[in-house]
Amino acid sequence: MVLYLVFSIAIPVIVVSCYGIFINGIYAGETANWRVQAIGQDMVDLFIIVPTLITSGILGYYGNKICYQAEGTRGRALVNHAHEIKIHGQYYAAKAHVAEIGGLSAHADQAELITWLKEFKAGPSHIYLVHGEPCAQEALRVKIKDELKVNVSVLKQNQLELLFTIETKKH
Repeated sequence: MVLYLVFSIAIPVIVVSCYGIFINGIYAGETANWRVQAIGQDMVDLFIIVPTLITSGILGYYGNKICYQAEGTRGRALVNHAHEIKIHGQYYAAKAHVAEIGGLSAHADQAELITWLKEFKAGPSHIYLVHGEPCAQEALRVKIKDELKVNVSVLKQNQLELLFTIETKKH
């Protein structure tokens, strides 16, 4: 019901916003200021409101069942169809039905990160990887080092690293 409601709102907003943005002359009878404001609102509706509405609808429908399951967690074990799960030292039969929904990640993939790093005019002299699974971090570390010729460190949890110092002039 929630998804039906969300899409019954989202689809007309998409159609109307596309008309406002892509159909020449739709706002021709309006003043220049109002025309700019209307097209701006259509863009906000299309690129911010609709995706937020759809995401909220999906999250509302699936509840807290949508989340990334990190390696080594009970959630990952369930996604991998474990028959039993250890909780507080005891094993329990896993009777949950778990379904994965792909494509909802807000994270950039390796290629997107490399492309982003290449866009810097003066690239970084050192990169610290602090998030991700160990195998993915290591693959990204090697890729950055090989392609960009930049030193890369994979930091461990609670590892401290001095990033910079500030020197003050003595008068």
